[in-house]
Amino acid sequence: MSVVVVLVQFGLLAMIVSQFVFQVTSLVPITFDLSAPYISSSYLCFGAVIVLAAYGFHTAMAGRPVFGAGFLPDEPARP
Repeated sequence: MSVVVVLVQFGLLAMIVSQFVFQVTSLVPITFDLSAPYISSSYLCFGAVIVLAAYGFHTAMAGRPVFGAGFLPDEPARP
């Protein structure tokens, strides 16, 4: 049911990314123990999810600065 909601509300790309993140985080053993033999796959999964989130944030900003004019309430926003 949630797949249909994401597909209808946000689109096909958001559904594909959400399914990728779900599959990666549910199939790969996640650990922070540095002595575990599968720590490299955990880091790879965390890295992939963080890169996807950063790229989505960068794309959503559409070239605008993150902390530009209008970020604080007392600054006038530029058009």
